[in-house]
Amino acid sequence: MEIGDLIDFAPPECLGDDAYDLPWQMTRAERFTLLYLLQKFRPEISLEIGTYQGGSLQALARYSKSVISVDIDGEIPKRLAGRFPNVTYETGNSIDLLPRIVQHLNDAQVGFVLIDGGHT
Repeated sequence: MEIGDLIDFAPPECLGDDAYDLPWQMTRAERFTLLYLLQKFRPEISLEIGTYQGGSLQALARYSKSVISVDIDGEIPKRLAGRFPNVTYETGNSIDLLPRIVQHLNDAQVGFVLIDGGHT
């Protein structure tokens, strides 16, 4: 048994699951790692490619000063409207959007990038 397997059996309160009510598409081990990194580094700007139901976005929004959420699903900004005031939503294919986003960021320090989109 690996440490990741043990984390998957950790009680929900170990990860503060009560604070995260949106569905995650990650194992407990992956969530634990993500939360640890975000708490440790508290990035100024985070970029998430592939938001889906917002599970990881809620953690990014909590520990980052600002977040850019990129997803092909145009319903995500509507579904999550007003929930995360520090999140900017970009809708479309990440392959097309990323060059513009990177150019717009210019010299800004992106401290964290989560890539979970464009599954080709």
